[in-house]
Amino acid sequence: MLKETFLSNISNVKKANPGAELIVVMRGRGHILSPSWPLLNGYLAKKVSWDEYIVRFVKEMESPECISEMQRIGELAKIKDVYLVCQERIGNCHRFLLMDIIKKLVPGV
Repeated sequence: MLKETFLSNISNVKKANPGAELIVVMRGRGHILSPSWPLLNGYLAKKVSWDEYIVRFVKEMESPECISEMQRIGELAKIKDVYLVCQERIGNCHRFLLMDIIKKLVPGV
């Protein structure tokens, strides 16, 4: 099953679900499924609205490498719990967008 959590909650997830796969999709960690620095910095500086962020982020995820990684995560989530991890505890975060994209790419997730 595809799930999500935030960085400071990882230890709780590991205790509750030791067999789960945790994938940290943060830009600072260099993950391919994180927003580009210009997009992230623009959003954090309030120069990019959340609606614009969504459009641009989805476009960034259209590369063959990103699609392949999302498909891999989706297939893995069919056989075990997979958590997408990012820093934001609440509010807008690209991990929720990723979950939606992955669920569309991989039926049955």
